[in-house]
Amino acid sequence: MFNLEDIGLTQEKLQDRVVESISASILGRRAGTLDSDECFYTNKLETKVTKQIEQKISEKIDKIGNDLIEPSIESIIEKITYVPTNNWGEKKGEPFTLKEYLLQQTKEYLTQEVNAEGKTRGTSNYSWNSVGTRLSYIIKSHIGDEVKLEIKRLMQEAFDSLGVVLAESIQQHVKEIQNKIKKG
Repeated sequence: MFNLEDIGLTQEKLQDRVVESISASILGRRAGTLDSDECFYTNKLETKVTKQIEQKISEKIDKIGNDLIEPSIESIIEKITYVPTNNWGEKKGEPFTLKEYLLQQTKEYLTQEVNAEGKTRGTSNYSWNSVGTRLSYIIKSHIGDEVKLEIKRLMQEAFDSLGVVLAESIQQHVKEIQNKIKKG
């Protein structure tokens, strides 16, 4: 009679190989031998589980970045100060933060004088006449565009209504003329 121990297998080793084979087929890794080389393959379950694990890890790293790193960077940026200097590196004014610099640049941009095309002095090819600040130009342009759209809409409604009224009026006059012809 044939005995497993004769070929070097015990009951425990056989059970281990069966469990390994079953779990490998479920998880997608199958270790076998082909000419003494191990071969592996993956299945959809393993791919899906791996992607979910990678996604969870990525989410956790993003959360750590948002919770810890972002506020630190914000704090550092707010504390950094710049000292204006001349061409020789000599102090030229009072130190300021990046936030103060951005606010100042925004204020200067919005309060710059512009012409009717929204261009500043020196950027227009012909004579330049100020019509106000860039902020007022932007507001007027936006409001003007909105007003133009509303006027077009109202005009279209009026033309549509006028068309209906004219059609009804013409039909009424045609009926009156037809009645006169029948009587006459």
